[in-house]
Parts: sequence; structure tokens; C-alpha cells
Amino acid sequence: MNLRAIVNWIFKGVVTIGLFYYLITTGKLDLGRLGLLIDRPGFFGLLLAGMFLVFLPLNTWRWRLFLGVVGLNQPFRRIHGVCWIGFFFNTALPGAVTGDLVKALYVIQPGEEGQKTKALTSLVLDRFTGLFGLVVMASLSLAFNPHWLSTPGFSGIGWVIVALAGFTICFYSLVLIRFPAGKDPVIRLLTKMPLGPNLISIYRSFKQFEDHPAILFQTLFLTVIIHSFVASLFYLLCPLVGIESMELLPQMLLMPLGLIATVIPLAPGGAGLGHAAFDQLYGLYGYHGGADVFNFYMILQILAFMPGALIYFSLKTKIAPAKGRV
Repeated sequence: MNLRAIVNWIFKGVVTIGLFYYLITTGKLDLGRLGLLIDRPGFFGLLLAGMFLVFLPLNTWRWRLFLGVVGLNQPFRRIHGVCWIGFFFNTALPGAVTGDLVKALYVIQPGEEGQKTKALTSLVLDRFTGLFGLVVMASLSLAFNPHWLSTPGFSGIGWVIVALAGFTICFYSLVLIRFPAGKDPVIRLLTKMPLGPNLISIYRSFKQFEDHPAILFQTLFLTVIIHSFVASLFYLLCPLVGIESMELLPQMLLMPLGLIATVIPLAPGGAGLGHAAFDQLYGLYGYHGGADVFNFYMILQILAFMPGALIYFSLKTKIAPAKGRV
């Protein structure tokens, strides 16, 4: 590990520890509340079952659709195991990139050209569709509560969501329009922008859906269902910290914003930054305990994804990369 990497890890560690110290010393994160999970094993077991039966299978289904579009069809059972491995690494290491790279390794079929590009393309599609789904869900929540656009503290966030919703609609429309070869105005525009090659790569990944519009919207629909399930988890966890009156729709607005903050790879599972983000977001709505709710959710994730470690060692030692098609 070079000096730059060491400094980077130290910086992330200091920031994460600093965030935890601030939240704990100011009373915004109460670690003593974790005992509530032990006191209610049936309730927590039900939420954990939801992770196993809803969250993981739907994520597997979505990624398998993307793999099919890029030409890497593999059995659902295998992809389910690979997804579990990816989620395990995401909770064990900072950020979501590590888990994605591990997932890519398990779907690359040796001896065939272009496998790495196809695998990475499927992950780009999966990652950005997840972000678009967060925007869609937050937009739907805002549509049912337009007064938030004029509510102090929420108006700025609300208009950002409106802008992102407009961008999402435009992006999906442009993806489905078939431009003449060499005359795509989006590519011409992106070549003039910073990070142009990277943006063009993302855009071209989605342009594959010109021939698969049904799959494009199916994956977006699955994403909204997944995020709605997570919002429901936050809704059910809130009473544990004394938040009894928050309805589901506000959760569908706050949860996407909080999870977007966890994308920054400071610590595993978004620890620290996620706690701070949810504390601030719940505070805007007039509630105390957002960091504790996120803490419960993190524990739920850790318990749900830990079996991925067993699958990782099983696949690594017993199963060669898949060669069959479905």
C-alpha cells in the first residue's frame, strides 16, 4: 500500500470517528438504544426475513435483467449468490465499488472476449438505475405533498428533487430516441464537458435499451419497489426511538436523500456520514433520532448480508465461473 493510499485511509478514518464522536457527545446517537433489538427479537426477525425474501431477490432480478441485455445470461440462483457476496463486501469495506468489482469477477466467463466490459457495463446500469429510482420515489412523495416546496427548510431540497426528476425524464427519453449514426446530439454535448469520456460511457451503456424499452422501465419499476421496501423498514424502525407520528410518505422523501449521502466511501455501509445525514434530515422534519434509526438499519444490513461471506468462500473454492446460458 503506497503512502497516498495510507493517507487516504487515515483521513477517512479520522472523519468517520469524528462524526461518531460528535453524534454521541451531542446526544444525537444513543448506542444504548441498540438493546431494543434484543428486547424485540420477533419484530427484528420479521424485518430480517424481509431482507432475505424481498430486498435480495429483487436486487438479483434487476441485475440479472441488465446482464441479459449485455449478453451475460446466467442462472438466477448463481446471480443471487453473487449479489449476496457483493452486499457483504459493501458492508465490510467503505463504499459500494468494492462489492461491485467482486460481483463483476464472478460473472466474467473466461475464454470469451469483452466479458470484463460487459460485466462492468451491467454494474454501471445497475448503479445508476438505483440512483434514478431514488429520484423517482422522492418525486412521487413530493407529488403527494406539494406543500413541502414552500415549507421552510424543505423548499430547497424539494426544488432540487424537482430538477433531478426533470433530468431523469429527459435522460430516459433521450436513451429511447434512435438518432442517426454519428449524429447523436447528446454525445456531441458530452464531449465538450468535463469528464466527457466517462459521461459518454454511461450514456452509451443506457443506449443499449433502444432495443429493450420494456426492460428499461421494468428495472426502474423494480428499483422503486426496492426503495419503497427500504423506506418501509425506516418507517417501522422509527417507533423504536420514539418517533410515532411520522407517516410513510415523508420516509419516501427523506430515505432517498439520506442513502445518497452514504455513497461517499468514508466507512463501510455509510457509517458516520449516513448517521449525520439522517440526523439532519429527520431534524428538518422536526424529529430527533434519525441517527439511531439509521443505526438500526445498518445492523439489519450487516446481519442480512453476513451470509454472503459463506457464499463467497463456497463459490471461490467449489464452483468454477459459469459457462452455460439460460
